[in-house]
Amino acid sequence: MKSPGRFSAERRIAFTLIELLVVIAIIAILIALLVPAVQKVRSAAARLDCENRLKQLALACINYENAYKHYPRGNEYPASATFSTGDNGASWLFVILPYTDQEPFYEQVLAAGTMANAFATGIAPPAPLPLTRCPADSFDSGNGLLCNYVGSSGPQCNNPPTTGGCNTPIFQQYCNGDNSGQAVPNTLNPLTYVGYDASATWGSPTTAQALDASLLRGMFARGGSTLMVVHVSDGTSNTILLGEILPEFSEFQRYTTDGWLAGNDVSQGQTIQPSIGPSTPCRCRRSVPPPIQPSAPLLLTEPTVQAAPPIACSTGT
Repeated sequence: MKSPGRFSAERRIAFTLIELLVVIAIIAILIALLVPAVQKVRSAAARLDCENRLKQLALACINYENAYKHYPRGNEYPASATFSTGDNGASWLFVILPYTDQEPFYEQVLAAGTMANAFATGIAPPAPLPLTRCPADSFDSGNGLLCNYVGSSGPQCNNPPTTGGCNTPIFQQYCNGDNSGQAVPNTLNPLTYVGYDASATWGSPTTAQALDASLLRGMFARGGSTLMVVHVSDGTSNTILLGEILPEFSEFQRYTTDGWLAGNDVSQGQTIQPSIGPSTPCRCRRSVPPPIQPSAPLLLTEPTVQAAPPIACSTGT
């Protein structure tokens, strides 16, 4: 019983509306601060994963060189009839699969006899392999033909015929070549950049001269000759082996048939072509921004926009 004239304290069993609003506001602020931090951590983890995959590919190339005493070619061109007589047009990325955890897939394709048979029977293309896609790039992530990694072809010439089709004379000056349309263009005088002469068109062995390793300017080319360590005159630790691209902005990949398995889709990462964004299938341009200096190359393939700075894995690491 309450004493007359005295008040006893009542125990409160709920928050007031103001207190609830304050608590909700505090929680909202914490979430607003936490979400960007989580996204930043995830992005950093994805970038680290991309770097690790690139390093695994570089190590596979090194192991291939240790086994065969030469680096894998960009792709076999012209392609042999079957795998029993050669690589059947396979890319450098396909031939190094035995030096990764994808040897079972490699053996399946070889057992098909030809790359065409592998595609016809559903063996290829595979589901996207961990080594072919960067987690930071979500573009068409279910497409097993696409690849975020490309071999460096350096300042290789892209000298096409001067008449007919789609030519790229605007790029010739960057490889120090003229627009003669020859398999090996004439070297410019004076040079656009000091340090190298004109090179074989695309590095393709269409002539005996084009098979000469001295006419290549990078570690890979479309076809190209067989490169050994002795051909890397600047030293393997000073030479770009592989780099990254965005398939979304790469013509070679967006309009591909064999993807990274065969052909030149992942073999022409040029270090001299400016990044100019999306384009049509025809590799012609109306204008070109200032060129990228070879002295500080960025690994670009036509046309490429990079999600992050390129990662140069030297063959000596």
